[in-house]
Amino acid sequence: MTFGDLIRTCLNNLFRHKGRTILTIIGVIVGCSSVVLMLSIGIAKKQQMMQFMDSMGDLSVITVRPKGNKKLDNAIIKQIKSIPKVQAVSPELSTFNDVEINVQTADGRYITSYSSFVATDTSTMDDFGYQVKSGKLLTGSEPNGILIGEYAAYNFTDSLRPEGYNTIDYWTYKYDESKGEMPDPYFNPETTDLQLVISTGENNGKKMTFDLKLAGVLKEDEGKGWETTDGFYMDTKALLEFINEFKRANSLSINPVVYYDTIKVKPVNISDVKEVSDTINNLGFETHSMQTMRESVEKEANQTQMMFGVLGVVSLFVAAIGIMNTMIMAISERTREIGVMKALGCFVNDIRAIYLCEAGFIGLIGGVFGSIISLIISAIANIIALKLDFKQLTFLDVWDNLTTNPDRVSAIPWQLAVGAVFFSIFVGILSGYYPANRAATKISALDAIKTE
Repeated sequence: MTFGDLIRTCLNNLFRHKGRTILTIIGVIVGCSSVVLMLSIGIAKKQQMMQFMDSMGDLSVITVRPKGNKKLDNAIIKQIKSIPKVQAVSPELSTFNDVEINVQTADGRYITSYSSFVATDTSTMDDFGYQVKSGKLLTGSEPNGILIGEYAAYNFTDSLRPEGYNTIDYWTYKYDESKGEMPDPYFNPETTDLQLVISTGENNGKKMTFDLKLAGVLKEDEGKGWETTDGFYMDTKALLEFINEFKRANSLSINPVVYYDTIKVKPVNISDVKEVSDTINNLGFETHSMQTMRESVEKEANQTQMMFGVLGVVSLFVAAIGIMNTMIMAISERTREIGVMKALGCFVNDIRAIYLCEAGFIGLIGGVFGSIISLIISAIANIIALKLDFKQLTFLDVWDNLTTNPDRVSAIPWQLAVGAVFFSIFVGILSGYYPANRAATKISALDAIKTE
């Protein structure tokens, strides 16, 4: 029997009882659609989780924090730098216990009411992926260099304006589009001289100012810290020299040892994150990295996706029982036909192939229509969830939202749709194997011919 004869025979047999065949195919369509849609919900949830994790920052950066009596000092930094597979280490100091730090314009009119200030090893900023909107990064050799966040200019208050009217509410404009276009800040920090203000924090306390040189404006990157938005960065050595000068001038005690709030560690490769983290943990410190969190979130997302998939497979299992029932009934009705085929010398494998092919065709048709229906339902669900307005959006805009929008509730990659079709064929063949094998080997040709 040629392949063409096999296909024609299968199709003719299937359409002998159109009603029964169609009902069986509908069962496969429902089962296939259930699997695809359930998995698509899990895929969409996983994509949302992963996109959120990616927005949180560099996955390969490890943040080290003190633990118990173990503090972060220069000796610890030296130890961490000696760990194999460590590319860069940057200590960060953001709390200055006995002094208060602010930034003001050289004329004293504009001053930050609260400065989010970080002292770090600026020579490593390029290794950690900091980017500038304008200017350049610090290299660690500038004695009075400073970097400011992208919107740091809005953090200044105007000392000549009355309280309550002396700031520009940047945050309201950023998150409330109804406010309209955000106004410019009071001044341009790139063309205005800035000063560092160090004080004891008291109303009539001691205060000193130091001239600063703006190196650049950083691009906002919340994953690296809020300071990239509205804060300030300065090299640790340069800042400590200013603080110690202030303390000497005002007879204040100078701390002989510097204890850092955190240390950022950059492994050579993302695959080295766990090994480096474990080594630092063994030194007695707490470590945190987005890669570690990502792995746990990804594991949870995979479990959720598997749970949805299992629920969908139950429907396909019911469809598989329907296919088996249809094939058993077909064999019972065509027992005499099977006997004639055997009597005429038809090979056992050909008889088995006919019934397996019929079962596979049911799976194929059900899988194709099931995938198509799943895509339609998924698109409708996303249109409703995303509240897409066809009057204002072009077809390409709608398509882009349906395929890439992170807020969609269902995501069906082409691999899932194609895989569902092949899986349906496999289920069909598997369900039809027992009836086909029974027809080929269990039915005697003589007894089958006698059957009415």
